[in-house]
Amino acid sequence: MPTNESLTQSVLVLGVGPTPPEKPARLHAPGLRLWTLARFLSLQGYDVIMAMVGFGGGEEEDSAAPPAPEKPAGTPDFHLGEIACYRLPYSIESAAHHIREIVGRYNPRCVVSTTDFMNLAAVRARLPVPLWLDFMGQPMTERQLLADVYESDEGLRGQWEYMLPSLLAADRISVCSDRQRYMMLGELGAAGRLNRHTARTNLVEVLVPFHLFETKFEHTRTVLRQTCVRADDFVVLWSGGYNTWADVDTLFAGLEGAMVQHPRIVFVSTGGEIPGHDNRTFGRFKHRVEQSPNRHRYKFCGWVPTEDVPNYYLESNVALNVDRWSIEGQVGYRTRLLDWIWAGLPVVTTVLCELSETLAAQNFITPFRIGDAHDLSIKLAALAVDCSAALEQTARARQYLKTHLDPARVLAPLAEWVADPQPAPDLPPPNVRPTLPLCSPENSLAEWHQAALTSSVGKPRFWPRWLGRFV
Repeated sequence: MPTNESLTQSVLVLGVGPTPPEKPARLHAPGLRLWTLARFLSLQGYDVIMAMVGFGGGEEEDSAAPPAPEKPAGTPDFHLGEIACYRLPYSIESAAHHIREIVGRYNPRCVVSTTDFMNLAAVRARLPVPLWLDFMGQPMTERQLLADVYESDEGLRGQWEYMLPSLLAADRISVCSDRQRYMMLGELGAAGRLNRHTARTNLVEVLVPFHLFETKFEHTRTVLRQTCVRADDFVVLWSGGYNTWADVDTLFAGLEGAMVQHPRIVFVSTGGEIPGHDNRTFGRFKHRVEQSPNRHRYKFCGWVPTEDVPNYYLESNVALNVDRWSIEGQVGYRTRLLDWIWAGLPVVTTVLCELSETLAAQNFITPFRIGDAHDLSIKLAALAVDCSAALEQTARARQYLKTHLDPARVLAPLAEWVADPQPAPDLPPPNVRPTLPLCSPENSLAEWHQAALTSSVGKPRFWPRWLGRFV
């Protein structure tokens, strides 16, 4: 519960929606993360205000002078229980303008922001309160995979332009894994944040993703059995987007091999391409399926209503996750594994992220080797013959997660900081930040960073032209 009586009880939480209680047609990981943090802080007794942009909301329309708000300043767009919610325009400068208005109305004790987009908007807003920035997944590794899918490195510089201001301005940062923490510390070091002022400060906390465990998966209507699959088919489920990390070549080859071995195996897919992010990976997989002699055994249901997702879980036999090897996969997370286990669904997956490694070490899942379609096909065919042991694994995994991912335990670092939100010791006091440029010589970090990149004869040849915006 809040302990610092000199501060208001309000907390502003920023992110990318939509969130689960809105029951959207497409629900992505950023919306889950936003709702998890906002709901947790609300249950802690804070007056939570939530502001969000839509996922893949379009191109930014930044301008030097942000447009006037389209509605009366401070008026919430809707409420989710006791949480007042605002929808913000998909523009860094416009979102920053609205964030300043919301902060002026509620005078929150701090701001907790999620995603690289909203984190940059919060930094650009130059707020007079401490700032916690959450990165559930490492943006540079995600951009690396996107560059690979689209065969272009053009977006790398733009991603760093998003990241650097957040690295320079965050009072505290959170990530989703221990591996990501060390990667983030490396980036902070490159930005000059590992300095004498922060030598005794933990700038990066790990907030392992979890779902609120009051969630119950209940079967409400038939969506698969005796409609698009037979009553005795063995349903292998894929749910969610086909992101840049998905190894769809191994997925397809493994399914084909399993279908040859067992005639009752059927693949069911909910989700699909991710508009505004990756519209290639799913298309490549579906194209291969259309050429398959087994194409009638692939059922593409698309993005199904959120309230129907549990029905697909409960009518399936196993769920399948297929990562290709990547740095993103090593430092990131796969929240869909939690959904499946919580619904009692056995999981077949590659082992790459920390969560999958933990589950495999405890014998809670059926693992197969990355890139090995033959191994995948053998594992799926064996489960189609007898899935009883896998169901027992899942029951034990569910109990394990309930104990080890308890919200009070997982989010303790956030709760402690919000109770007494402290500014980073190397940054200017929050109350003077609105009067400073985005990065000022009064900030020892900026001075250090500029000195490191300049010489007695001026800027070296490798000086990036865009760096002048930040130093």
